Amino acid sequence: MTKQIGAPPGAGDVHLLNPRVITPDGEWEAWYLAHWLPGAVRYRTSWDLMKDEYRTFRGDHE
Repeated sequence: MTKQIGAPPGAGDVHLLNPRVITPDGEWEAWYLAHWLPGAVRYRTSWDLMKDEYRTFRGDHE
């Protein structure tokens, strides 16, 4: 079962952790879903997802 993280009520997007895909270091795969995306954006780890979110927050990429 996926675990939802970081989505306030009424948000149009959500972050999910997938415990069925685990790296050798024990990190879970992460997904980002939003109503404006055609599907999930998959990340190898939750750390990769958070780094990408931080770059977006800073305006380092679109």
